[in-house]
Formats: sequence, structure tokens, C-alpha cells
Amino acid sequence: MLIVGLVVVILALTRNSGSHTAAPVPPTPPLSAALSCPSRVDGAVTIGNGAGGTDSGTAAILGFQHGFYSERSGAVARSFVAPDAANVSTPEIIQKAIDEQIPRGTTYCLRVEQLAGDRYNVDLTEHRPDGTTTVYRQQVSTVVRDNKNLIYAINER
Repeated sequence: MLIVGLVVVILALTRNSGSHTAAPVPPTPPLSAALSCPSRVDGAVTIGNGAGGTDSGTAAILGFQHGFYSERSGAVARSFVAPDAANVSTPEIIQKAIDEQIPRGTTYCLRVEQLAGDRYNVDLTEHRPDGTTTVYRQQVSTVVRDNKNLIYAINER
């Protein structure tokens, strides 16, 4: 994975005898860090961090994580989960985790590999503003409810 750090360099303009001279100021620490995540599909593997949807299991997984990391909304994340899900928290508990454990500016990228019709191996790479990167390896199961693909279970693998 390519991790891109944004570095901000500020130039101060000074006036000296009627001419302008640009004097560099020492670089400041990165204001934000981003994880590069170009979207692509290669057979049974999807990489990305888009908004997702409910037209496939992969789309539901993308939607859940987008709600969690990009929209920072437990309600949006949980909307991609079946009401009778085996082990996914309530919207309120998800929201509390977002608010208390995920710093603003955290970026992410998913690698979703479809194993069978309703089972997926998911590698969730999370990159925090302080430069910390963690990969969560999950196995996700989906179900179809009311013509929507929704997450049924998220387990570590």
C-alpha cells in the first residue's frame, strides 16, 4: 500500500530593498495523512473505500466502512447490517466507538475477496493522522433481506 504523507511548507515573503525574496520556513509536521486507495476490481477481489450500496455483499461491506470512517455515523454504518445480525453492535455503540476511538482524519482502504456467495475475506487497512497504520483481517458474512445485501457477521480471521 502506498501511504502518502502530506507535508506543508510555508514560504514567508520578505521585502528587502524593494525586491521580494522567498525565505523558506522549516517544514511543519504533517497536518493530515492519507492512505492511497485507488478503486479497482480484479476478479473476486475489490479494492477501494467508496460509498458502497446494497446491490452486492461487497457493496454492503464498502458501505458499512464508509459510514464508519468517512461519514463517522453509527447509524449509517449499521444501515448496511441485517437487523438480525449475529455479532454487529447497535448504532449507538458503533457511534460511541467512532467518537471515542477513531481520530478525525483517519483514512482507510479495503481489500474485499469474495470466497463464496455470502462469505468474504476483508483486509481493512486503517491509517491514523499520527502515522499509525493497522491492518484488521476479517471474515464477513452477508445475507439478503428485502432484496438488499446486508452484513450478517464480522469475525476476526
